[in-house]
Amino acid sequence: MPPFHLPTLLLSLSVYLWGTMACEMENSTTEEGTGSLLNANIKWPVQRVVSIEGDLVLGGMFNIHERSDAYTCGKVLEQSGVQAMEAMLYTVDMVNNNPTLLPNITIGVHILDSCDRDTVGLEQAVDFIRGSMNIVGGSRYKCADGSVPTVDYKKIVGVVGCSSSVTSIQVANLLKLFTLPQISYWSTSPELSIKKRFPYFSRTVPSDEFQARAIMDIVTTFNWTYISVVYEDSNYGQQGLSQLKAEAERRGICIYLALKFPRDSQMASSECFNDIMKDLGTKDTVRVVIVYGTDQDAAELMRAAKRANTAGRYVWIGSDGWSSRQSPAQGQEDELEGAITIQPMAQEIEGFDEYFASLNPATHRRDPWLTELWEEHFQCKWPGSMLTPFNYHFDSVNKTCDTNVSINAHTGYKQDGQLQFIVNAVLAFAHALDDVHRTYCKNVSGLCEDMRRVTGRELLEFIRNVSFTGITGQKFKFSAVGDGPPRYKILNYQQVSDGVYDYVPVGSYSEGLDVNVSMIRFRLDNESYPDSFCSKECGIGEMKSLQNEASCCWICIPCQKYHILVDEFTCEECEQGKIPDEMKKQCLNVSLHYLQHSSPWAIAPMTFSIFGIVSTTVILSIFIHNAETPVVKASGRELSYVLFAGIYCCFFMTFVLISKPSKFVCGLQQVGVGFCFSMCYTALLTKTNRIARIFNRAKRSAKRPSYISPKSQLLITLGLVGVQILISAILLFTAPPIAKPDFPSREQGQLVCSAVLDGSFMIGLAYPIALFILCTFYAFKTRKIPEAFNEAKFIGFTMYTICIIWLAFVPIYYTTASNIEVRTATICFTISMSAAVTLACIFLPKVHIIVLHPEKNVKLRRMTCARRQSFYSLQGTSETTATELALARRRSKMNMCPNCGAPIPLAVAKSLVDKAMKSKDKEERNAAAGGRNRRAVKFKMPIDGENVVASSSSRRNPLGTTVRKRGAFRSRKFTPPESSTIENKESVEEAAPPTIEINIARTPEKSKEETQVAPVEEQQPPGETDTEPGKPDLPKSSPPHDSPVASVHEEHEISVCMELSTAGPSGSGSSTTTEEVIANHHPPVDLDANSESQTETEEDTQTNCVATNTTAKDRDYRMALQEEIKFAPEEESGFPLEEKSDINCTPELSHIIQEATC
Repeated sequence: MPPFHLPTLLLSLSVYLWGTMACEMENSTTEEGTGSLLNANIKWPVQRVVSIEGDLVLGGMFNIHERSDAYTCGKVLEQSGVQAMEAMLYTVDMVNNNPTLLPNITIGVHILDSCDRDTVGLEQAVDFIRGSMNIVGGSRYKCADGSVPTVDYKKIVGVVGCSSSVTSIQVANLLKLFTLPQISYWSTSPELSIKKRFPYFSRTVPSDEFQARAIMDIVTTFNWTYISVVYEDSNYGQQGLSQLKAEAERRGICIYLALKFPRDSQMASSECFNDIMKDLGTKDTVRVVIVYGTDQDAAELMRAAKRANTAGRYVWIGSDGWSSRQSPAQGQEDELEGAITIQPMAQEIEGFDEYFASLNPATHRRDPWLTELWEEHFQCKWPGSMLTPFNYHFDSVNKTCDTNVSINAHTGYKQDGQLQFIVNAVLAFAHALDDVHRTYCKNVSGLCEDMRRVTGRELLEFIRNVSFTGITGQKFKFSAVGDGPPRYKILNYQQVSDGVYDYVPVGSYSEGLDVNVSMIRFRLDNESYPDSFCSKECGIGEMKSLQNEASCCWICIPCQKYHILVDEFTCEECEQGKIPDEMKKQCLNVSLHYLQHSSPWAIAPMTFSIFGIVSTTVILSIFIHNAETPVVKASGRELSYVLFAGIYCCFFMTFVLISKPSKFVCGLQQVGVGFCFSMCYTALLTKTNRIARIFNRAKRSAKRPSYISPKSQLLITLGLVGVQILISAILLFTAPPIAKPDFPSREQGQLVCSAVLDGSFMIGLAYPIALFILCTFYAFKTRKIPEAFNEAKFIGFTMYTICIIWLAFVPIYYTTASNIEVRTATICFTISMSAAVTLACIFLPKVHIIVLHPEKNVKLRRMTCARRQSFYSLQGTSETTATELALARRRSKMNMCPNCGAPIPLAVAKSLVDKAMKSKDKEERNAAAGGRNRRAVKFKMPIDGENVVASSSSRRNPLGTTVRKRGAFRSRKFTPPESSTIENKESVEEAAPPTIEINIARTPEKSKEETQVAPVEEQQPPGETDTEPGKPDLPKSSPPHDSPVASVHEEHEISVCMELSTAGPSGSGSSTTTEEVIANHHPPVDLDANSESQTETEEDTQTNCVATNTTAKDRDYRMALQEEIKFAPEEESGFPLEEKSDINCTPELSHIIQEATC
C-alpha cells in the first residue's frame, strides 16, 4: 500500500475519533432510555460484526436490523438482513472453494450492520477506513461472552453494500476519499449513476430510471390516468418520485397526491402513516398508489391501511425496495392482496435454501445475529442469550427455543428474491481480483507483492471491465456508468388458495414491458382491477377541457359537426372536401359524384339528343336530295347547311356534358357549347340581317343591297363563327380547363369542370348571347314584311321560343347547383331543345312542302304587265268606291283595301277620294263622304307631269252623270290594317270581284321589243260579264295618237307588276292572292335587263313582288257591295289588247314596287 499524505491521515483520524464518540454517546443514551422503560440489565443495541480472516478482505454492510421509533436499531430482519448477509458468506465460501478463481488466495470478510439508517451506516463505514489503513484498536465490539476482541485489521480491498440508496450515498461519499471501490446490491437511486460525484460506486442492480419506466408502463397497460405516490423522504424516494413525474407527464398520467414520510427520524411513526391513509381517501376515484420505500416502510403503511379498513380499495404498486418481501404482508395479507411489485430480474440461488436450513445458533458461530433471528422467527428465547427489547417477554413466560429445529420451508422460510444481486456483487470483486492477479502476478500462485500494491483506482478499472456468468447462469456485465443491466421482474401478490398468499411472476421488463395481463389478479373474489381516474373518459367526438393544472381532470365538450379530435384537448375542423369519420379521429375525403351514363338523369337527355340527331339526319337527307328544288334554293342552301351543322353540334354536346369531367372533356365543354350556338345564331343572324337590309334599302333607293349573294353570306357567317373560335382559344390559354372538385355542402362533393366554377364558361357564352340578341332584334324588325318573306317570321318565332327556354333554364340551373345530376340534365335539355326548336321552326315547314305538297314546290312568279301603245292596264281583284276609300282615310289613313287587304297605291287612293269630294255633283260628294247613294266609277289616269287625270267610263251611273276631273297627287303614308290569312282558297276564287281598270299613260317613243304579259283572267260572279248589257265589245287596238288623253303625257316609263301566286321562301301553303302595286314618278326601268341572270339566285326569289291575303271577313264585305259597284271590263278602255306573256321581275323592279307600296 502506498504511503498516505498527511492531510489524508489527519482526516482519517478525525473520522475515527468522531465515530467512536458518536457511538459512545448513542450507547449511553440508549441505555438511559431503556433503563427507564425496560429491565436495567438490557443493553441495546449491541454492536456485532462478522469478521473472517483472509488474504484479501471484503467489507460488507447490511440492514441486519430494521429501523425503530424507540431504538437506534429495531428487530432483526430475516430476508433483507440475515439472509442477505448469509448470501455473502455463502458466495465467499464458494469462491474460496473454487481452485480456478484466485488460486491460493483466500477472501475474508468484515460485515457490519447499518440498521437501515444512513447515520449508522456512515458510522460503521469508518471501520472500513481503519481496515484499509490496517489500524488496530477499539473496544466497542464485544464477544459473545462479553470480552473485548482482539482485532487484527487486514487490508479491505472493497465494500459490498449498502442496501438502501440513502445509506449508499453517505458511505460512497466517505469511501471515495480513500479510493475504496464499493458495489451495492440494492441501491437503485439514479443519483448514484453520476460518476463525477460517486466515481468509486458501482451496483449490480439497474437504476430507478428504468424502474420508473416499467412502473408507468404497467399503469398505462391498465389505463390508469390518476394515481398517488407515497415515498420516503430520502434520496431514493425523491429520485424515484422525480423519475415517475417525468414518465407520467410523457404519458399523460396525472399524480393526484405525492405524500412523503420521514426516514431516520422519530417522526416516522404510526400517526404519520395514518395521516397518509386519510389523505389518500380524499378522492374516491383514485385507486392506484405507488409506494417508494423499503420493506419496513411498506409494512408500516399496510398496518395503517389495515387500521383504516381499506382492504380491497387500493391497488398497491411497489418499488424494488420492498418487492417480493414478506415483511409488508405479515398480518396485512388482505390489504396487500392484488399488489403489483417491481424488482430487478433475479433468480433464486440454487443450494442456498439447504445451506440456510443447516444453520443453527449452536453450531454456526460466525453469524452473531443468528440467535436473534431464531428468537424472532420462532418467537422464543434462545437459552443463554442476552436480553433484548424483543425477547425479554419470552423469558418471562419461559418460552425457550428448541435447539433441534431449523428454519426451512416447513417453518415459514422463503428465500429473498434479490439475493442474486448480493452474489453478483461478491463475484464481481472476486473476478476483478482474479484479473488483477493474472495481470500482476502472472504465474505466481497466491498473493504476490505487486498485487499488494494495487490501488483502489486500478482495482476499479478491473471491476468496470469484468464479465462473468453468474451463479444463476446469466451473464453479467456493468454498464458504462457502473450499473447493472436493466432487467426487471413483474410480480403480483395473489391469494393462490384460501388463506395462502404469494408473489406470482406475471411478466418482465427489459427493453419494454412484457406482461401476461390474464395472469394478473386483483382479488380472489374479484379478478378485474378497478379504474383510477379523475374524470371519466370523454365519448366519441368529445374533447377535454381542463379544470385546473392537472391534465387528468376535465369536462367533456362535444366537437362541432365537422371537427375531429386532433388530440384529447383540441378539436379541429376538417378542410373543405373532407368529413370526420365515425370516431371523429380523422378526416375522410368526400366522395366526388358526377353524372353517370346509367343514371335516369343521363338517359333522358341522351334519348332526346339521339332523337334529335336522327331527326336532323332525316331532314338533312331530304334537303340534300331536293337541293335543286325552289324551296331548298329559296331557303339559302349554304346557310342552311351551316345551321344544320350547328344543330348537330348542339345535340352532340349532350354526350360531352354527361361524360366524366377530365381535362379533355372540360376543354370540349368550355369550347363546344359556345361554338355550337355561334354556328346556329350566326346563320340565323345572317338571314334576318339580309332580309332587313333588302327592305330598308328599297325604301330609300332602287339600288341592289351589297353582300346578299350566297357566297357573301357564307363568308360573313364563317367570319362571325371565327370570332367565337378566337374567344375560345383565348379562354383555353388564360384559363386552362381542368376537372376539380366542388362542394356545394360539407357532405356533398361533385367533380366539375373549372370553367363552371371560375365563370369562364359564361364568358364563352357571352358572344353567342350577343348574336342571339341581335338575331332576335332583326327577327322582330322584319316581322311585318310581306308574306313572301315568311321565313323571317319563322326565325322570329324561333328566337322567341329559345328565349323562353333559356329564361326558364337560368333559374333552374342556378337553383340546382348542389345537384350535379339535375344541373347537367337541365343544361343538356336546354341545349337540345334550342336545337330542336330551330330545326322545327326553320326546316319543318319546308319539309312539309317538299314531302306532302310537291305541287307547290315550283317557281311561280307570273307578272301581269299589259303593254299597249302608251298605257299599262293593271288588273285588280278589289272592289272599292270613293265612299269606302274615304272611310278608310278617315279611320286610319290606310293604304290597304279594307275588303281584301290588297295594297292600293297611295297616290291613286288619295286622288280618287279627293276628286270625288271636289265634284260639283252633290250625289258624288255624298258618295265620297259615305252617303247613302253610291255610283260605280271607272278611272283612267294618264300621267301628266305631277298630275294624274282620272276619268269615268262612258257608262253612266244610276243618276246619269259623268265625272271628269283632274287632281294633283300628294304622297301620304297610310297604316295598313291587320289581315288574316284565308283558310279556304276556293272561297276566294268564287268571290273574285270584277276588274278595276287604271290606265297609266306611257310615252309612245319606246319602240324596242318588250315582253308582253297576259292579263289575269278574273272570275266574275255568276250572271255578270265584262261589259255592260247591250254594249258591243271594243276592238283590242291601240288608241289613236291624237287621243286627248295621250296628248298630255310626258315621257315617263313606269313598270307595274303583279304577283298572282307564289310558293316563295316562306314555304307556306297560303291561297293565291293578288297584290296591286303602282309606282309613281320613277325613272324608266328596263324590264329585260339581267332578267335571266337574276332569276336563278335564291336572293331574287326573296325579292318578289309582295303578296297579301284576303280575310274571310273582307271577302264577305266585298261580295255585299258587288251589286252596287260595277266595273267595266278591260275591253271597254278603248285600247287594243296586246299579247300577254309571263316575265320575271328584276330586283330593281321589285325594290321600286316595294318602296311605292310601303
